[in-house]
Order: sequence, then structure tokens, then C-alpha cells
Amino acid sequence: MANQQSGTSPKPRSVRGAILVSIIILLLIANGVKLYIDEQNRKEQQEFTESLETELQEKANELERLQVDLELKIQEIKKLDGDVSDLEILKNQLQIEINQARRDERMTKEQMEALTERVKGYEALLKVKDQEIAELKATNDILLSENSDLKATTDRLQDTISAITQTTEAMQAKIDVAARLRAENVRVIAVNKRGKERTEGIKNRHLETLKVTFNIAENSVAPKEAVDIFVRIIEPGGNVLFDVATTSGEFTVEGRGLLYTAKRTVLFDNTRQRLNFEYLKGGEYVKGEHTIELYCDDYFIGQSKFTVE
Repeated sequence: MANQQSGTSPKPRSVRGAILVSIIILLLIANGVKLYIDEQNRKEQQEFTESLETELQEKANELERLQVDLELKIQEIKKLDGDVSDLEILKNQLQIEINQARRDERMTKEQMEALTERVKGYEALLKVKDQEIAELKATNDILLSENSDLKATTDRLQDTISAITQTTEAMQAKIDVAARLRAENVRVIAVNKRGKERTEGIKNRHLETLKVTFNIAENSVAPKEAVDIFVRIIEPGGNVLFDVATTSGEFTVEGRGLLYTAKRTVLFDNTRQRLNFEYLKGGEYVKGEHTIELYCDDYFIGQSKFTVE
């Protein structure tokens, strides 16, 4: 009876051992499965994170391309005299987005979706600006055409004005020439000490005083005004009789200074008025042919000659 009981006692221990081994195996299997699942989740999470990082860099690159495109549009609109204030604001926003994308190593899916939407918004805005640029170009082309037409009209008008000016100047030049006075009936008279006059066979004893007389010819174009009349008595050698103690001096003709022997200011009244100039030399004249030149203001009006024998 005792031997039979001792023979059956090991069986419960074997069962318990088998159960324990089974439990351990199951735990090991469960732990292995968990480790496998955790590893798979880790790999999936890593791949997802890497995918987000790659997408983030791609978005940063896309933002930079948009920034370059935006800068080109800003420059083009400036050339067309358009308003770029809103684009300058957008340019600053893009720079902030780029800096943040380059700085952040990770971004949640929601953040990435929000960034993607903003990129789409920037792209849409740039397309709108493309249309504005096209409209600005069209407007500028119209203005350029109008300016070209206006310039052509202005040039034609300027040519007409120039032609009229040249014609007016030519007419004025003719009027100025026509308005010039002219001396006529010029006579040179030698007067001796007794007052006797002669115009021929003049010797020094006849030349106490030299008198020059002439008329100012009629001229209906010339204005009635005060004018300066100059007389130049030129010796045979070309020297001008000149005496600063009397009425001699210098005047200008065509930009050239000339000495004069005598001068008088008269009022031209278009009556063929006769003028008399008397010159007292105070010494003998050089023998030979002398020339009398007459000027009004700054132009020549006549001349005569006389010979001292």
C-alpha cells in the first residue's frame, strides 16, 4: 500500500514543471512578438519622421524657389512703375518661413499640412501677380505708343516752330538791314582862316577847318530815334586823325574796336536832315588822298575822299 502511493507521487511535480515550461515559453513568445511589434512600430515611426524631414527640406527648397521668383517679379513690376509694397511684405514672410523650415528638424503632420497649404497660397498669389504684370505691360505698351505719337507730333511742331523762327530771324535780319541809315550827298569842304570854302585843289593853307556835310537818306523802315554818328578821317598811311582832347574816341563795329575822329548824337526823324561836322586839326595834313568814313551806331553808312596837294 505504501509502495503504491510512493510510485504515484512524482506525477504532479512533472505536470507542474510542464505547465511552468509552457508558461515560460508562452511568455518568451509573447515577449518576442512584442519586441517584433515594437521594432516594426519604431521603424515605421522612424520612416515617417524621416519622410517628414525630407518633405520639410523639400518645402524649404520650394519656398526658396518661390522667393527667387518673387524677387524677379518685384524687379519687373518696379520697372513697370507698379506697386510692390504687398510683395515686399510677402518677401519677408517667405524669408521667415524659409528660416523656420531650415531651423526645425522635425515637424508634426498637422504642421506640415499647414505649411503645404501656405506654399499653395504663395504660388496662387504669384500667379495673380503674373496677371498684374501682364496688365502693366499692356498698359505700358499703350502709353509708349501714345508717347511715341506725342513725341512725333511734338517733333513736327518743333520743326514747324524752328522753321518759323528761322523765317522770322531771316525776315528780321532783312528788316534790320533795311532799317539801316545811309549817308548821301557827302561833301568834304576845306575852310581857310577867312572862311572861304573849296572842294578841289586843297592845300594845307586852305585847311584851317575841315568840314564834312551829308544828308541822312529817307528810310521809312528805320525807327525815329536817337543815333550816334561817327566820322573817321583816315590819312594816306592808314592812321586815323585822333584827338582825345576834342571828340575823338573808340567805338565797336562787328566786334572790332575802331577809333573815330568825331562823334555826334542826333535824332533821326526821316526828313533827310543834313549834318555838318567841323574838324580843326591844329597842324598840317599829310599830303595825299584822305578817306572820310561815316558810321551810325555800329555800322557803315557812307564815305568820301579828298586830296591834300
